[in-house]
Amino acid sequence: MDYSNFNEIAEKKIIINNLSISNLNKQIEISHLAIKIQLVYVANARSKRLLIEELNEIFKINKNNFSNLIKSKINELYNKINKLDEPNEKYNLLTNELEKLKQEMFTSIKKINKLNDEIENKLITNYKVKRI
Repeated sequence: MDYSNFNEIAEKKIIINNLSISNLNKQIEISHLAIKIQLVYVANARSKRLLIEELNEIFKINKNNFSNLIKSKINELYNKINKLDEPNEKYNLLTNELEKLKQEMFTSIKKINKLNDEIENKLITNYKVKRI
């Protein structure tokens, strides 16, 4: 076995490992962001549920006594419900950060693959780099 270029291999492996550590940290950040995004969905669903319950009460109480005032209140509730389906600033910030991290990971994985391809000596085995 030829160990003459082991120093070069070791240097590349150190870079690969540092990139992998960085990717693992990004995967953790991505998971935390995904949780935060889910919490936004949960909060919206709870708000929507309350509005729909209020809407139901209006229909139950006023099913025999419909007026323009009641119609106005119903339309107001429908608008609030529909507005909850629109992405808000918090959601947009979280999803933008998520996409940024995914892109950084993708770039890093390309660097890792390139470095691994440069290592001709197969004395050192590789581990798989996971992409989410």
